[in-house]
Amino acid sequence: MASESQAIVAQVTDLTDSDSLQDLSTRLRAEPQSIDILVHSAGMITHAPIRSSDVDDLDRMMRVNLRGAYCITQELLPQLIENAGDIVFVNSLVTQFPRAMSGQYAATKHALIGFANSLREEVNDLGVRVLSIYPGKTATPGQERLCREAGEPYRPEFMLDPQDVAEMLVGALKLPRRAEVTEIRMRPSAKPPGKQ
Repeated sequence: MASESQAIVAQVTDLTDSDSLQDLSTRLRAEPQSIDILVHSAGMITHAPIRSSDVDDLDRMMRVNLRGAYCITQELLPQLIENAGDIVFVNSLVTQFPRAMSGQYAATKHALIGFANSLREEVNDLGVRVLSIYPGKTATPGQERLCREAGEPYRPEFMLDPQDVAEMLVGALKLPRRAEVTEIRMRPSAKPPGKQ
């Protein structure tokens, strides 16, 4: 889709900081190109047992995984409505398959589902499509870090490639406007020996 678009704008911001979020929204609204697609792909994860997890980590994950997406969407929604655009939330399969040590992360991602689903009900009649995509383990630097922290081998051959997720997302967005994909669940097809 990027090759068909007039402009892809990448911006850097601190999603935990309200002033940075406001600055990002101001910069995006000042771009000469209109905003047609908004993809929320930022995320933060820490693993810890609930009985001893740091609540400050939960607060940071709420700000990155939910509040940042909420604030940016709210700021850019007028343009997205005007352009009959698309909003994409990159979520996680942890919402369907809970794991020990990921309670805080799972809670923030469940909250993101509630936001995305409510948003869809508000903006569908205004021509805006809302898609949530739930990838399983994906071969990213973040996944490599999690494997290292858990003392597990990093085996990208048993993970999705980020390109797989991007191609699925682009395919959904290329559908005619009369069609809307609301959810996509993806997981690696190859499993490590001994895993279901």
